[in-house]
Amino acid sequence: MYLRKTIGRFALAMTAAVVAAIPLQAQESVHGPWSGAIVVAGQEIGIVIHFATAEGELRGSIDIPMQGAEGVALSNVRHAHPSIHFELMPGPRVAVFDGTVGTDSIGGAFTQSGMDGTFWLKPSDEAEAHGEHAEARSEHAEARGEHAEARGEHAEAHGEHGEAGHDEGGEEGEESGEYIGREQTWDKTRRGARLVLSFDAASNAFVGTVVNTTEAMLCAVRVEVHLSSGTELGPTERTDVPSGKKIEVRLPTEGEAFESWTAHPEVSACNTR
Repeated sequence: MYLRKTIGRFALAMTAAVVAAIPLQAQESVHGPWSGAIVVAGQEIGIVIHFATAEGELRGSIDIPMQGAEGVALSNVRHAHPSIHFELMPGPRVAVFDGTVGTDSIGGAFTQSGMDGTFWLKPSDEAEAHGEHAEARSEHAEARGEHAEARGEHAEAHGEHGEAGHDEGGEEGEESGEYIGREQTWDKTRRGARLVLSFDAASNAFVGTVVNTTEAMLCAVRVEVHLSSGTELGPTERTDVPSGKKIEVRLPTEGEAFESWTAHPEVSACNTR
């Protein structure tokens, strides 16, 4: 009888020990690189996340090849199995990840600047993670290179056209090369066209106005925006703007991720149409 009770106590003790050990093992299971994506506004943005314990705390970093970001530290990393929480970019633009750790996956909700989406991650070894990252960055760099080349050709054509003289009917307003932050407002005047533009996170669009500051008609005015990701938005529809009048400008981003941007209005001579 005593032997049975002893065995029973031992079995209960072993069961308790195993149950107590599960959270620790589960928490350790998030260590290492994870490859996946953020899905927001109909767009999938590839990411690689690294979790590790340092000084007794779970920490993490994120790579976003599409934006050329690598090893960016995550904050408020918390894992109480099966829930996991981490954040990116503290402040008004904080990106929040709230997910669940599965057997071989992590997934959940993603929110940033009023936008709701999801994210998913799968475990990957270091070589695979860096290989995918390098390939993605290479493709991104190639895309940016092609975009820069296209802009160079456009600038060259614009330069040749400009040599012929604006009075003969040319389009004025090439990209200045000056980029500003995502939350800054563009307010510059070129060839009498004052462009005031800012990014509205709620609608995922650039909104603003073009004002004719001259005493003459500005013909065929249109606006373009260039994102740091290499994407060009626009141009808007050509519109004539009388002296002292303004037109509304709206250019949706379609959920394109970016950190900085530049803009410019284009004005054509009135005798070219």
